[in-house]
Amino acid sequence: MSIVNRFDEKFKQRQTSYKMVTVLALLENVTTDGSADFDNVVNSFLNFYLDRQEKGKNPEIERAKMSIPEQLSSSQIKNTILKGPVTHLEELIEFDPENNQIKFSDNTYKDLNQNDNRMELKKVAYKHLYQYYKNIDNNWIKLEDLSDLDRGYPVNANDISSLSEQNSIKGIHPVDSQEFQGTIILCTISGQEYPNEWLDANKQFLKYYLEGRRDKNTGIKKYNQNSKNNQSVIKSKEEGYPILAFVRYSKNSYFYYEGQFVFEEIRRDEQEHPYFVLKRQDQASNEIEFNQSVNTWESMNFITEDNSEYNGYSEYNSFDVESLNEVYPHIISFIRNRGFVFSDDLIKNFLLALKSKPFVILAGLSGTGKSKLVELVANSLGATRENGQFTLIPVRPDWNDSTDLLGYKNLQGDFIEGELTKVIRKAKANQDHPYIVCLDEMNLARVEYYFSDILSVMETRKKQGERIITAPMHVEGLDDSLTFPDNLYIVGTVNMDETTHSFSPKVLDRANTIEFNEVNLDYLPDHEGEEILPKKAHNNIFKTEYIKLKDCYYGNEDFIKQQVEFLKQLNSILNKPGLQLQIGYRIRDEFCFYLLNNNKFKLLPENTAKDFQIMQKILPRIQGSSLKIESVLKELIELCSDSLPHSKEKAEFMLERFEEDGFTSFWL
Repeated sequence: MSIVNRFDEKFKQRQTSYKMVTVLALLENVTTDGSADFDNVVNSFLNFYLDRQEKGKNPEIERAKMSIPEQLSSSQIKNTILKGPVTHLEELIEFDPENNQIKFSDNTYKDLNQNDNRMELKKVAYKHLYQYYKNIDNNWIKLEDLSDLDRGYPVNANDISSLSEQNSIKGIHPVDSQEFQGTIILCTISGQEYPNEWLDANKQFLKYYLEGRRDKNTGIKKYNQNSKNNQSVIKSKEEGYPILAFVRYSKNSYFYYEGQFVFEEIRRDEQEHPYFVLKRQDQASNEIEFNQSVNTWESMNFITEDNSEYNGYSEYNSFDVESLNEVYPHIISFIRNRGFVFSDDLIKNFLLALKSKPFVILAGLSGTGKSKLVELVANSLGATRENGQFTLIPVRPDWNDSTDLLGYKNLQGDFIEGELTKVIRKAKANQDHPYIVCLDEMNLARVEYYFSDILSVMETRKKQGERIITAPMHVEGLDDSLTFPDNLYIVGTVNMDETTHSFSPKVLDRANTIEFNEVNLDYLPDHEGEEILPKKAHNNIFKTEYIKLKDCYYGNEDFIKQQVEFLKQLNSILNKPGLQLQIGYRIRDEFCFYLLNNNKFKLLPENTAKDFQIMQKILPRIQGSSLKIESVLKELIELCSDSLPHSKEKAEFMLERFEEDGFTSFWL
């Protein structure tokens, strides 16, 4: 009996889901010797049940321990795994208490490394989970699951039909909702008149026939390339949404999730039947060579607005920098080499803010270099106005809706693209590079009027494999949907004076607001030295790693709990009746994301990073004339003491202003 069949037989003898989830957790964490740290397996095991619970599914049957996963300690979960799955899967799985490891037995692991046995074991585990949970609540897959599916996840045609709301006999299922935008295909590899198949041995390119109808009289199958379903596949590349492929190798079996794909082109077989060629987006090799019989793949070329040619594949080769660790010394040197001066901590703070969320506000006196800092950082990484990766958009006082940024339909019925829409299209065609937009003098118009649609869509970000996707933005007159790409970063510069508008809490809650108030007139450019050239940057430098707190909680529990305890202290000060200043979940999460990024990349001392976050996420929200504001500021000054000097100094300034004018705010 094969090793996969042995597990299959064991899984049939089940009263709970524990055996299957343990095997999946072990597969997720296994190292090259077949072992895994037991604590890591426990975390993966727990996350499975927490994820089901978060998505409104029953974690387990009522009497089982894992039906209340949030109430269990780590030691209770360990005992559950050891007494159940490890005992029942003896001879297949072992526990090494001395090294705190759980492992596949030597013979088991040897067999798992043959052929595709590891993936087949994952499929078998998921198959039994599917059957088990169908008996509990029949709530196996929901729209929010589509953003982060594991390969090997099984469905049947009716499951997908319930998500797409179209007939289950269809093979192509477009989905366009707030929870998920993309196209699902159900692909049978064998047993068809027009067989779908893999076009290469590495399973990176998939052949999938267009949807068509057979003529009742002639029996000839006809294809309408412009049908909604076929177009949903064709537009996937242009519009930046994924194709999720579920594949089976025989009829009457489950479809198993194979990964994310994108449309490459349409070809025809020997009988002139058209088929899509779909390229894998996850786990894909960048250099796939085809056998001549299926044609060697050619690079795809995009034409930019200035008619210069951008070769998509040639840009995939090595980047100079892919990490904040590598890049920040270069950026600092590049800026100084251009004759400008900003403090090192200010630059590091700006980089951490961009890494934590793709929306940052730079506020302060006019002429202090806010817009110039954004452009210099972009230029240092090869993002320029010339190649379209850096765009400066001056905000006008008469902007009162999003049409000025996103576009509108003119009197002739033609859609005129806004500047931001143009950048979004370029960014989606070149997703390995960062695109930076500077909204100059952002608050000359009311930000809530023209920017609220973009802010709202930004809050729908969620992970889908290696990409981060959003819900579509509603743009009146635009035929296709527009989403916020994960390589787009927006920085607003603002001057706070009588000619500008203040910010609402909705805006301040969603950004890091960095204050510019340092001016060093003594600084003069040094003698000209050797020019420091830009370094080509990968989007991984700024791409957000965390969307939800659970994305980073496990493995960082103690660190995050420490930050949350500090935020609870802050909330005890801010939570005064009638002020509505208390910290919510969004601020909690983004506060932690910033500090975690700093802890990972070691750009700033921890107290300095925390000091910046109070300045950027807490103090800008405090304003008013209530006596309670005075009390809040005094308590904040005491809390900050000497360990958080920037926040203490700013709070003292705000308190002094309150005492003089009877009113205070963060802004000068």
